[in-house]
Amino acid sequence: MRDWLMFLFVVTSLYSFAQDIEAPKNLQATWQADSGVINISWDHVNEEIAGYHLFVKKPGQNRMYLWSPTGQLENNSYTFKVTYRTGGVYNFTVAAFRNFPQLVYGKKAEEISVIVPTSFLPMVGDIKTRVGKGGFNISWEYPYEIPDLEGFELQLNDSTIQLGKNKHEYYIKDIASATYKVVLRAFTVNGIRSDDSSIKVIRVK
Repeated sequence: MRDWLMFLFVVTSLYSFAQDIEAPKNLQATWQADSGVINISWDHVNEEIAGYHLFVKKPGQNRMYLWSPTGQLENNSYTFKVTYRTGGVYNFTVAAFRNFPQLVYGKKAEEISVIVPTSFLPMVGDIKTRVGKGGFNISWEYPYEIPDLEGFELQLNDSTIQLGKNKHEYYIKDIASATYKVVLRAFTVNGIRSDDSSIKVIRVK
């Protein structure tokens, strides 16, 4: 009987210890179509804690899961990378925790939802241009693993050039001195296209 009462006291104490940790406030999640990530942030709890754990419910799941890749978050923000073509509704919550006398969670923040397009494609980024005699060079970065990526479309004013997926640079030559609007987008074998990249306006002399 004594052992049972001691066990009950320990469990009750740990529960109370955990419930003393307030829930993080101002939980926010924003979908970034250009990079294919969800930026998550919240206010620090005003208590002595070891860190935070993020909980996620992905499309098709019926409950929240501890997001293991985060480990123990010390900061009050996280960048959640969305895998290509896994759009739908993502749900997030976060809780602070302590490690002593053992791992205990505090109250969870109010759950928040983010809708990711079903067939999103990250935008082309880090576009660089270099003007030369009679033309200019364009280079860009695309560090995403897209299994069915077909290539890139380079639009120069009203003309469009299609380039292969391994092409990250292109030189346009023998053009008149003028102002040109350059647009880059990625596309897949199924015709899915990313939003237009940042537009560069170049004066060729």
